[in-house]
Amino acid sequence: MLHRTVAPMTTDSDPDRPASWPHLLSVALGAPAADLHRHLAGALRSRACTGTLRESGRWARGRRVPWDPLAAGLRALGARCDCEALELLSRDCSC
Repeated sequence: MLHRTVAPMTTDSDPDRPASWPHLLSVALGAPAADLHRHLAGALRSRACTGTLRESGRWARGRRVPWDPLAAGLRALGARCDCEALELLSRDCSC
């Protein structure tokens, strides 16, 4: 007999809408989200984006944040590089 799994209910009428994703990232990272935002903003003011998550990785290593899950999460949210990660964080950051 096959059992079908039912997705849990949510209070968000549209949980897949893009505006929800930055909030999810902020909740997952907590206070470090604002720190990552500040780091990326400063780094990208002084040099151009390299098209990679290099500065995000540098930030993660310096704070002992596990890089693989963070990189996978940023990419899943559409951030393929540091400037896209900064844009993503800027949407819901109260920095």
